[in-house]
Amino acid sequence: MHECVINIGTALPKSLKHLTIRDTSFGSQDSPCLTSAPGLVTLEVADCHGWTPLFKSLPSLVAAFINTEYVLKGSSGNSFNGYCGHEQCVVCHGIADFVFLEGLSGATNLELTAEYFMIFRTDIEWCPMFSRLKTLLLSDWCMAQYFHGLVFFLKHSPILERLTLEHCTLSKQWYDTTTETYKPKDKFLVSKHLKAVEINHVKGDKRIHLLLKVLAFHGVYSELINFKEKYTS
Repeated sequence: MHECVINIGTALPKSLKHLTIRDTSFGSQDSPCLTSAPGLVTLEVADCHGWTPLFKSLPSLVAAFINTEYVLKGSSGNSFNGYCGHEQCVVCHGIADFVFLEGLSGATNLELTAEYFMIFRTDIEWCPMFSRLKTLLLSDWCMAQYFHGLVFFLKHSPILERLTLEHCTLSKQWYDTTTETYKPKDKFLVSKHLKAVEINHVKGDKRIHLLLKVLAFHGVYSELINFKEKYTS
């Protein structure tokens, strides 16, 4: 799908196995879109706008690749007061069907890249479990608010084997909420299945030393970590 509108209540055929959605608007002006795709195996969503894309009934999902540069409605990005204005918002009214990450929680391979932490913030607060997730890629957004996004996935991915962190920018927005100290609310160790962590970072990124402290605190030690340095932001 490319440059179209997906309306609320969309049901995709069970025969559909692979879906790519680019430059597409989800939902109408006033309502989000809850999409069902029971036969979907791979999903790619890139540069979409409107409401946050919400997926229900994805029991066959193996891989999902999400890349967005927009602060989407319904993601806490459209309201800094925590109320999105919709009567079925999960945060405001506790309806799990309206959590973006919940629809992706059965994936084995997951990539989440975004320009803003807010896109995934409410979903993280709802705490879905990624019980089948083995490979995971996260971008800079996971560094915000004391590495909240990263720590969430470390805790909620019990069989995670491979983690890639793409830190591609030195933007100040990722420094404002990341301090020189790490004070976790609870202590836990990462998946015992974790075999490798790859950190792709821009040269001169001062967050890396604190990132290593966070990883070590949760049981990810240096022998598992591989660095790849980039020279442009």
